[in-house]
Amino acid sequence: MQTTQLNNSTSVHEPITQPTIGHSDLKLLKVLSLLIDYPSNELFLGDTLADCTEIVAKSTLISPEVRAQIIDLIEDLIDTGSLEAQARYDGLFERGRSLSLWFEHVHGESRDRGQAMVDLMGQYQEAGFEISVKELPDYLPLYLEFLAYQATIIEDDIQIRMDIADVSHILALLAARLEGRGSLYKGCFNALLQIAGKPLDIVEEYQEKSAKRSVMTALKH
Repeated sequence: MQTTQLNNSTSVHEPITQPTIGHSDLKLLKVLSLLIDYPSNELFLGDTLADCTEIVAKSTLISPEVRAQIIDLIEDLIDTGSLEAQARYDGLFERGRSLSLWFEHVHGESRDRGQAMVDLMGQYQEAGFEISVKELPDYLPLYLEFLAYQATIIEDDIQIRMDIADVSHILALLAARLEGRGSLYKGCFNALLQIAGKPLDIVEEYQEKSAKRSVMTALKH
């Protein structure tokens, strides 16, 4: 198979032809960035999704169960095609804030979020990672792409894992909500939690908390 590669110096949100995946074990982050991001037409070109499947299948960073979850998502994307995948993505991630892929889960629209974005931009610039002026730096797929880029130049996988662990509460919340909706995208977030060294039990904890809140809300009415 000819390996499709994602250019580590560009953003997934810029037009790409044959995207590349780096050589670090954490190249899996590049795959997850692609899958969690909007399924652009480029994702369906050539061997991109087939190469993603190969990388996931060989990854030792995640459990066999989670590998199977991600491969199910990739196969579903291939079967449905770009138009249906895009429509489904819009309905899932881009309507309302419950599955927002920005870090507003932490800061909302407060001044703290603004400072957090300034800090992230500083990290990107220091690493030589360029993004479009139209992009917000706290967009999760973009952040994952940055970490995948970092993994190819700093050779410090532990630091990369710690950076993911710092947002593990966001990942667990999104995984729980996706699980509740029966979405195959849950596998990507389960994978990120495992890379960060977090047990998937925390997803169940978030599900239980959500169920309790729903009950309390219903009782109030």
